[in-house]
Amino acid sequence: MMALLQKRPFHPWTFAAFPLLFIAAANAGQVSAAPVLGSLALAMVVVTVVWGLARWWLGAARPAALVALAFVVVFFAYGPVHTALHDPESAIGFLAGRGRPAEGLDAHLVPTLVALLVVLLAGWLVARFAPRLADEQLGNLTGALNLMSAGLLLMQVWTLGNAAIAGPSAVLEPGRPGESQPGLQTSVLGYNPDIYYVILDGYARADVLRDHYGYDNGPFLRALEARGFAVNEESSANYFWTFLSLSSSLNLDYLQGALDASTPARGRRYEAAVHSIRDNRVSRFLRARGYKFHHLRSSWAATHQNPFADVQIGCESRLFEDEYLRTLTEASWLRTLEGEAGTDLAQCHLTRLRELGLQGSAPGPKFVFAHFLPPHHPYLFDRHGKVLRNVKITNQFDFQARLWEDRRGYLEQLQFVNQSMLAVVDEILRRSARPPIIILQSDHGPQLRDGLPLEEQRRVRLANFAAFLLPGKPANVMPKDVAPVNQFRHLFNHYFAAGFPILPQRSFVSAYGRPFHMEEFAPTRRVNQEIP
Repeated sequence: MMALLQKRPFHPWTFAAFPLLFIAAANAGQVSAAPVLGSLALAMVVVTVVWGLARWWLGAARPAALVALAFVVVFFAYGPVHTALHDPESAIGFLAGRGRPAEGLDAHLVPTLVALLVVLLAGWLVARFAPRLADEQLGNLTGALNLMSAGLLLMQVWTLGNAAIAGPSAVLEPGRPGESQPGLQTSVLGYNPDIYYVILDGYARADVLRDHYGYDNGPFLRALEARGFAVNEESSANYFWTFLSLSSSLNLDYLQGALDASTPARGRRYEAAVHSIRDNRVSRFLRARGYKFHHLRSSWAATHQNPFADVQIGCESRLFEDEYLRTLTEASWLRTLEGEAGTDLAQCHLTRLRELGLQGSAPGPKFVFAHFLPPHHPYLFDRHGKVLRNVKITNQFDFQARLWEDRRGYLEQLQFVNQSMLAVVDEILRRSARPPIIILQSDHGPQLRDGLPLEEQRRVRLANFAAFLLPGKPANVMPKDVAPVNQFRHLFNHYFAAGFPILPQRSFVSAYGRPFHMEEFAPTRRVNQEIP
């Protein structure tokens, strides 16, 4: 067996398959099989071609495999090295004197030439020194590389196999309300209204905008009120992070016990949260009453697609919009194609805004869920809607370093969101045959740190925006301090007599690197605060 491992080099193929399966295993439950299998098949073909050319050049299989391996290493090292070169906060980027990444093919011309030279240099070194190695030495090297690559590959296969056997994790399964939940089949309005749940990521509450940005958001709030909205002036998010916040609000419950740090396997907890965002209680409750679930695809992984939705709406589909392929692009030489095969993020936002307005004409009843990244960075728009930069979906997070502190950029994009939302609401109302329910809400506030004590950082992050358009203007349906975890409980109790108990108002903070280690925090509202 060992003699066979030393004579037959397969390590270039197994090393090429390892990162492809590693990405799939690290995101088990969030990627489909088709892009993984397609990537594997293409990788095997490419490695075979490179190995064949190297064998024709060198005249021997084992040295040719070393050249193919060098190509594999360069291919998958390209993405991280390119990012480091252009990241001013990294040691490499600092030494290179670089700032934010350049855009387009020009940003990759020099790095690509360098990568090709590295592969050619590896081939020259192998051609020069491999003949000097004894057959036994070359065999030992080949055997060691074969064993190492096979071991790494088997670990990923094992992980994927366990994930497939376990299936998707269930979140908050005990007492899960769904089709059997008691209540009216037709709302108290005499019809089942369309329900729009629109998330504006990182949108700050009015007092935070006043205290920390010196900005009066009153005109926008009064414009909403003129359209019949009730603005929630004291809302606080239940969680610090988007995936936790949406998992909680869409499932009408807290996550402790289902997703806390005592549950094993962080990856499985994240997978469970994403699964519960897609297959959520709100849509299940409404489906039992004849609703269709319309999902507007976002540029963020967890809400980019939803296989549980009846209708998925997004911008033009391009090659690297698939979550798995996007990750693979960021981590490899495929980054050179992001400008050609990627989708422009600003144009996607504009398309989704237009599509959301058009939903008013779609047959109902329907539950429409739309998650918009703005006003969250990257800051692509000024207040008038002018596109400031061209960012692809594949590289949107290259621009994320400390951008919450760019308060001017945040305010410019927030004002664009304000005018866009008013136009979208007007379009929905104009197209709707009967008055709909519309919830405009942020999953959390901005993440400001510079010069703020920890308690104020947390308060700002939890101070989320919320506004509700409720047909019939029922009194006290949404208390001014209602938290996202309770809003659909109040909504369903009033319109469908669902009988959900109202939960205590609680908020939890956690670090980015340890999101499931949650600490309860009681946010307080600052008053009479001078604008800095």
